Amino acid sequence: MDELRLALRRLTKRPAATLASIATLACAIGAAAVTWSTISAVLLNPLPIRHPEQVVIVSTMAMTGPAAGTLHSGAMYPYYPYVSSSGIFEGVAAAWSPMALLTETGGGAPERAQVAFVTHDYFDLLGVAIPRGRGFNGDDDRRGTIPVAVLSDRYWDRMWGRDPSAIGRTMVINKVTVTIVGVASSGFRGLHLAQAPDVYLPFHVIPDVGGGWTNYLSERTHQSSPTSGVTIVARLAAGTSPAQATARLAALAPPADERLRGTLAVSPVNVEALPQTSRAAVAQFSRLLAATVGLLLFIGCTTVGLLLLLRTEARREEFAMCLALGASRGRLARGVALEGFVLALCGATLALPVALWLFELVQAYQLPGGVTIELLDLSLDGAVLAAAGGAGVAAVVLISLIAGVFGFRADLADALRAKAGATPRAARRAARTALITAQVAVALFLLAGAGLFARSLTAALNLNAGLDPARLIPVSVALAPYGYTPERAAAFFDELQARLAANPSIHSVSATVGRGGMGGAMPIDGVPRKFPTNVDFTAVDQHYFETLGTRVLSGRNFSADDRATSPFVGIVSESFGRLLADGGSPIGRRITMPYRIPPAPAPQVEIVGVVPDVIASVRVMEPLVLYLPMAQQYPIGS
Repeated sequence: MDELRLALRRLTKRPAATLASIATLACAIGAAAVTWSTISAVLLNPLPIRHPEQVVIVSTMAMTGPAAGTLHSGAMYPYYPYVSSSGIFEGVAAAWSPMALLTETGGGAPERAQVAFVTHDYFDLLGVAIPRGRGFNGDDDRRGTIPVAVLSDRYWDRMWGRDPSAIGRTMVINKVTVTIVGVASSGFRGLHLAQAPDVYLPFHVIPDVGGGWTNYLSERTHQSSPTSGVTIVARLAAGTSPAQATARLAALAPPADERLRGTLAVSPVNVEALPQTSRAAVAQFSRLLAATVGLLLFIGCTTVGLLLLLRTEARREEFAMCLALGASRGRLARGVALEGFVLALCGATLALPVALWLFELVQAYQLPGGVTIELLDLSLDGAVLAAAGGAGVAAVVLISLIAGVFGFRADLADALRAKAGATPRAARRAARTALITAQVAVALFLLAGAGLFARSLTAALNLNAGLDPARLIPVSVALAPYGYTPERAAAFFDELQARLAANPSIHSVSATVGRGGMGGAMPIDGVPRKFPTNVDFTAVDQHYFETLGTRVLSGRNFSADDRATSPFVGIVSESFGRLLADGGSPIGRRITMPYRIPPAPAPQVEIVGVVPDVIASVRVMEPLVLYLPMAQQYPIGS
């Protein structure tokens, strides 16, 4: 206790240096805890399910073409009973990716929720508990039955305030009344990190709730072609590896449905939790984040080590006298280590609120692949606390080594030499100089990195300087299921605009339809041209650019005269126009569109205007966009 009291007294004699060291350690350990939690939630343990190493996704594999060997997790529905009846797996379930559907809970205005459709054995196969209410059974998972729903814990908390009486109530989803029967366990957010279902419904009610215009179940009598949107999830039998399961799937007899011609393969569910196109980017980002935080932790430890080293330098006469009076080097070492322990303990304790603050701060960020950190439900669990404690112990060890190695070497000759005004040994100055140099170098490296990050962030926030997204409110309206033609859709939006224009809080209203796009070659003035990125087609009305807050740089805007019966016209983004005209003016150029309605030829669109680029992703800094009049597009999709 005497040594502890003396250590505290020595630390409080220099409060500024002590507080700076504790704050540095707290930030470093807190950042390490948040980093560990993030990496664990994304790469190490992305899905809170039972024995995830035994769960796989059954995917179709392309065998030819540029995508040969690529797995596609979306499959046609007949693959599900084919795989389920194969006997290869311990269990097989199916799910349809979440769809944004309009919901009404009776507690407020309708809003969109992410609704996923899963088979009745989905939760049991994954080992996901339903702590409140019940899950689905076979009777729930049938066509024409009264739909029931299981809520996610997050949605239950947001819409019902965790009220237990929510179970048994009804809600309306896409104009269909469903009964709430359960709430899934906290932390479960489906099988994909980029998605977070709010509500789960039985799989086979999807035609009744999702809408009859999509052929979800690959019915031959349906007016639409089958849709490949089924995710097949399976649990491996004991002793079966993913490679063995893939080999056994390949040895099965061909499916009776002649439409199923893909080759099946399996991949671990933890791998498929991240979008395939972003796995490498997420891994690279995680490594960069871990390295940066590691350097920060190194700076924190060396800062405290430097503080103790300077103190041992100042106390070398005291150490020499103590050694001369018979004190052991071990006791001196304990005193130095005890100071380091107190600093590290204070830093680790303060790291907990720092980590909580950092958790709140990173909620607004998104990882590559559209993984929103808020949906990861990061928290200070036992593993994170252990990581923070381990970082504190490591800091203590490193601090003691740095300070102790140089502090225990004091002797009486050093003290007498200092008293006589002689020059101290060069070894001491060299060691201290090396430590300071290393710390300053790492600090400058991190400072430069932080400056570059701040510069990149500032540039990203100013990509669309002329736009004010806070004043833009997007609303989706589906018209195709109700048989709207382009002319009827245009009339509908004209009437909607007229009604909304009477509201003084609304400055402008416009309509837009995403028409997809194409890559590769596209004829320009009859000559095929290749483009470096995808060309996006977007149908808009004549008020779109005014509502967006941008202007036509050259040429003209769309007008009411641009109808289905008039010549086809288009407006291009600035980057697309520059590419079309090789730096000149694209006005008057003609683009041959890649679609047509037989027997009519493919339409040719004349460029009549150029507008500024609207950058929606930093991956595409020069977006190639062709805007088309809404009344000239067919058929209207939404």
